[in-house]
Amino acid sequence: MVSALENRLVCIDDVYNSEEFNFAGAKDFDKKNNYKTTSMLVIPMNNRDGELVGVIQLINKIKNDEVISFNNMDKTLIQSMGSLSAMA
Repeated sequence: MVSALENRLVCIDDVYNSEEFNFAGAKDFDKKNNYKTTSMLVIPMNNRDGELVGVIQLINKIKNDEVISFNNMDKTLIQSMGSLSAMA
């Protein structure tokens, strides 16, 4: 995924309306599993040496039984959690 290859946060509000990435795999998964991937937040995890050790991917933020987009607070929180996890 781009997040790991380019070492950057990726936030998608609506996978089905995104033209930035190819989500054929997610759409195929959705079809096979009666699911709908909508919002997505992907964050690389780097250790103290800056080496990529993993990626956190969150799918479908839910509020009041509705899927919503991830916001800046979510990005900051998950980046912090990812950094702490990678260093542990």
